[in-house]
Amino acid sequence: MGLTSSGIEKVRAFELPAGIWADGNCVEVPRVALVKWSAKANLSDMFYQVYVNSQYAGVTVDSQQRQMIVPIPTSLESAVRIEVFAVEAEQANSDFSNELVQPPATSGRVRISLLRSQNLPSDATAEIYFDN
Repeated sequence: MGLTSSGIEKVRAFELPAGIWADGNCVEVPRVALVKWSAKANLSDMFYQVYVNSQYAGVTVDSQQRQMIVPIPTSLESAVRIEVFAVEAEQANSDFSNELVQPPATSGRVRISLLRSQNLPSDATAEIYFDN
């Protein structure tokens, strides 16, 4: 069957610091991210693989797991692409990197502009979704 992404929703990545100094600054090398997602009921017996920049990063240990910590590259030039796919249990440890479609050579970054008259609370969050 190979990889399937239909039914996997709300993929989110949170960068995790490697440590915190006494002054509150964080150590960001090596860089890792906590990747979380949700999946529809029809994928309940599948395992999940995470790919970072089209490279295999890991697989879940069981079919109920919906999060994973993966290494991410340090790049100031382009965004890090994180994808989650479901696979059959028999194929859980297979690397399907060569089957992934390479994304177009765009930066994947967005610019948000606000007018001076627009105020956002300090704890405001912007969620931007894009699906090629």
